[in-house]
Amino acid sequence: MELNKDKILDLYNTKIKEITSQIKYDEKIKYSHVILFKDYISRLFLWRDVLEINNTHLKTRESHNILIYLNNEFKEIFDLEIINEKSNFNAYFIRLYVCWNIFKSYINFSKYKNLPEPYNPILKIILRGGDIYIHNGVYHIDDFGVSINNILNGKEKYFSPSLEDDFLDFLDLKFKKGELTNFTNYNDIWITYKNKGSLM
Repeated sequence: MELNKDKILDLYNTKIKEITSQIKYDEKIKYSHVILFKDYISRLFLWRDVLEINNTHLKTRESHNILIYLNNEFKEIFDLEIINEKSNFNAYFIRLYVCWNIFKSYINFSKYKNLPEPYNPILKIILRGGDIYIHNGVYHIDDFGVSINNILNGKEKYFSPSLEDDFLDFLDLKFKKGELTNFTNYNDIWITYKNKGSLM
């Protein structure tokens, strides 16, 4: 499918407005956002491994962009000022999510069918009012400093059992009560959540 720059930009602007209108600005610090971020990083590195992207650092915004490795034509689109405009991480991740969902119709995804959607967890953080930034070289989600070294080194992967708000709110409630330390993995959290009617 041929890339139509004007059509893409019109759709891009429409989708950006739709998403920004859905953001629930909330100053509460939510531990569920940490899990969502680790889920996102794990998904990102599944894609990077398949695409043979060799550098493992994530020190720049651009290092999160896997679209340009899927099709060289995308680089021309990403050179546009509207895409590369300087902004915080939240705004950049919204752009990546929108561009991914527009441009994936131009890619033969059959060989990637077993890979998860990369940017869904990171968008969920933003829609729930979360804040993503780097301070002193460390990623922070809300006010939580998040170590992703084990993910970057391929030692661990983190996947949230669900991206549904009800489950994420359940995680935040358990964290607030100091009960998340009782879980050894996210499957345990999920099982408890599924049985929450008798446990809460």
